[in-house]
Amino acid sequence: MRATGLVKIWKNGRFLHAGHNVVVTKGYELIAAIVGGSGVKPSHMAFGDSQIPTTSGMTALQGTEFERVGFTSTSVSAASITYTATFGAGLSSPVLYNEVGLFNAAAAGDLLARFLTTTFTINPSDSVDVAWTVSFGE
Repeated sequence: MRATGLVKIWKNGRFLHAGHNVVVTKGYELIAAIVGGSGVKPSHMAFGDSQIPTTSGMTALQGTEFERVGFTSTSVSAASITYTATFGAGLSSPVLYNEVGLFNAAAAGDLLARFLTTTFTINPSDSVDVAWTVSFGE
């Protein structure tokens, strides 16, 4: 079975970027553990500043992690699950975002998937919404 992801990002209600993520090896191991009844489900997203291309062996964001937030919603439809989260409220100064990751903990935890965004700046007054859909199939 293959897992693929589609990430969509909005800043202050305006569509910003969309694209497909990379599910890393640890992500596939986590999916297998969840199906087997022993894994910890994804629960958080985090933004960072690295532009390093994603490889299957990555276990964390590659740059400075600026913000990690819990999901605002989780919904299942057929063979897909969509996680949503809102960023921006925890910032004290402007930051550049380049990467976003899907994790199973509020700190550290396992990286399920990673997505490289176009570089964009987030100010403390901004709100960034992310919808991350993971689909399962052949």
